[in-house]
Amino acid sequence: MARLEKALAWPVTLDPAEEGGFVVNFLDFPEGWSQGDSREEALAQAADLLETMVANYMAEGWDLPDPSRAAGRPLVNLALLIMLSVVGVLNRSLGWAETMPNAHALLRSVWLINLGLLVFNMLPIYPLDGGQILRSLLWFAVGRARSLMVTTIIGFVGVAGFIILALRMQSVWFGVLSVFVLTNCWRGLRQAQALSRILESPRRDGFTCPSCNAAPPVGNYWMCAECSKQFDTFQTQAVCPNCAAQFGVTACLDCGKLRPMSEWIVPAAPQPLLS
Repeated sequence: MARLEKALAWPVTLDPAEEGGFVVNFLDFPEGWSQGDSREEALAQAADLLETMVANYMAEGWDLPDPSRAAGRPLVNLALLIMLSVVGVLNRSLGWAETMPNAHALLRSVWLINLGLLVFNMLPIYPLDGGQILRSLLWFAVGRARSLMVTTIIGFVGVAGFIILALRMQSVWFGVLSVFVLTNCWRGLRQAQALSRILESPRRDGFTCPSCNAAPPVGNYWMCAECSKQFDTFQTQAVCPNCAAQFGVTACLDCGKLRPMSEWIVPAAPQPLLS
């Protein structure tokens, strides 16, 4: 159970495979994938795969990507705010505010706390939830690397604001928050720079992603789910050169989608007929 919880710290997707079972893919680790015949087996494979990729990142001295987050927490705050607002209206209309002033004061305090949490969570400062949501939205427009670069730069601006608040208010809490955001922004910036280097790598001719039409980069950017060996899957035709494992699908480093190798191949242009 501990391994599964650790795995789910980075969001995992389980996509139904054409031949049956599920394909495992991590949004934050597009170079690795696995699969399982059932949902339970796929989740177990996801835990093994994540441990392998994290160990490989640490061995290579690379910064681990920050886990992508959904908009869950802001939505929870918003839902609570709406429900508490409805209860507050009923409280006043039915006269409960006068008959139970302590309960009304408590309700108002909880409402204000949720409003503050909602505003804080929606700040577009990486790695806060608002920054993660902004990164997800920008991903579709400018791609994975640029979206992370933009949100980390905005995060550095937010750090400056938190530092000013910490000094003016002499707040230890804002000081700790500034350090937290600063370290995560620095890690995100280094990750964005690494992703940019991948995007700027030479592209392999004869292959394009069926989902986003991007040609794959040339280099050992894919990881074998069996032996953790990094290799160029397009050079070896989706076969690990270390353990000879054959992979049915290949991850796109630009959009993160998994597609069979056969769908990546660009058909040769027809030769003109000689008259």
